[in-house]
Amino acid sequence: MQYGLAVSDNHYFDKDPKSTSNLRQVDIALGGKQLRLFTDSGVFSSSGLDKGTQILLKHSGEALGTGKILDLGAGWGPISIELAIIRPDAEILAVEINSRAIDLLEKNIASAALTNVQSTSLAQIRENSVDQIWSNPPIRIGKQNLHNLLTEAFGKLKDGGKAYLVVQKHLGSDSLANWIEKDLGHIVDRIDNSKGFRVFRVTKQ
Repeated sequence: MQYGLAVSDNHYFDKDPKSTSNLRQVDIALGGKQLRLFTDSGVFSSSGLDKGTQILLKHSGEALGTGKILDLGAGWGPISIELAIIRPDAEILAVEINSRAIDLLEKNIASAALTNVQSTSLAQIRENSVDQIWSNPPIRIGKQNLHNLLTEAFGKLKDGGKAYLVVQKHLGSDSLANWIEKDLGHIVDRIDNSKGFRVFRVTKQ
């Protein structure tokens, strides 16, 4: 699903960003380690770790120690890298469509010397094969595109599996949670509410 097609050509949800590349490195603490990682223009949160992902990763201790974990909209890789470090026996499936972000993700996986992260696509993941999903989902792609993306992603999740999502309150976090509950029939627990963001734990039914 090329969910970036709903937004402008210069947006970071595009498959092929048109903005001029400005590759740089940032020092970031992830998984209890201090790392120097690559970022670039034309990708989400190019200046470092965004607030929403920081809040989501406060709950990274709930990540499973084994099994498959899907990072939906991986960007340059902060969620995947955090989870791969703290859960070395888990398999992290990093899904991203932005070609520039995928290049960064692969550079950062190598830089962090991680062997349990795989860059992939939703289409390559079997239905009902993933144990958890972690995501700062791309809210700005539009309501219908977001619903389509999450419906596809939840299809990869095993029954009883859990998804952890962080969403800004003013970008419709509560309406998204209600849609997941009422239209998809999953259980939504609101596990964090801070700094303008909500974190949801979704249990697939």
